[in-house]
Amino acid sequence: MSKKPVPKAKKGKKGKKKGGDETSLEERYKRTLQEVATLRLELDCRIGESRKARTVDSEAREMVSDMKEALEEEKYSKLEITTDMARHYKALQTQMEMRVQYLEEEVKRLTALLDDTKLKLHLVTEERDRLKKEKEEQFQVMKEKIKSLEKAYQVILEETLDSMAVKLETCRTKWSQESELMERRNLQLIQEFAL
Repeated sequence: MSKKPVPKAKKGKKGKKKGGDETSLEERYKRTLQEVATLRLELDCRIGESRKARTVDSEAREMVSDMKEALEEEKYSKLEITTDMARHYKALQTQMEMRVQYLEEEVKRLTALLDDTKLKLHLVTEERDRLKKEKEEQFQVMKEKIKSLEKAYQVILEETLDSMAVKLETCRTKWSQESELMERRNLQLIQEFAL
C-alpha cells in the first residue's frame, strides 16, 4: 500500500474561537491514528513479504547448493561410469579378438574336415554306384534264369497235366464200364431174388 500524504492543517483565522480549534485538532488526531494504522498494516505486509522473500531466497540458495552437490556427484558418477565402461570395452575388445581368432582357426579346421568328408563321400558314392550296378546285373541274370525256369516248369506242368488228363480219361472210361457191369450184375441178382 502506498503511503497516503498527510493533509496539512489549515490555518485558522486569528480571531476564531477555541472550540473550532479543538474540533480541527480532534479530526487531525483521528486522521493521524488512521494513517498510523494504515502504515502499520502496510509495514506488516512489507515485513511478511520480506520474510517470504528471505525464505524463498534461502530455499533458492539451498536448492542451488543441493543442485551443485548433485551435479558434482553426477560428474563423479559419470567419470566412474566412463572409466568402468572404458575398462569393460577394452576387456570386451580383447575377448572379441580372441573369439575371432578362435573362430578363424575353427573355420580352417572345419573346412579341412569338410574337404575330407567330401572326398570320403565321393568314394562311398562311387562304391555304392558300383555295388548297385553289380546288383542290377545279378538281378537281371537271376530274372532271366527265373524266366527260363518258369518256362521249363510250365512245360513240365503242362506235360504232367496232359498225362494226368489222359490217365483220368482212361480211368473214367474204365470206371464207367465197371459201373455199367456192376449195374447189370445187380439187376440180374435182383431179378433172380425176385423169383
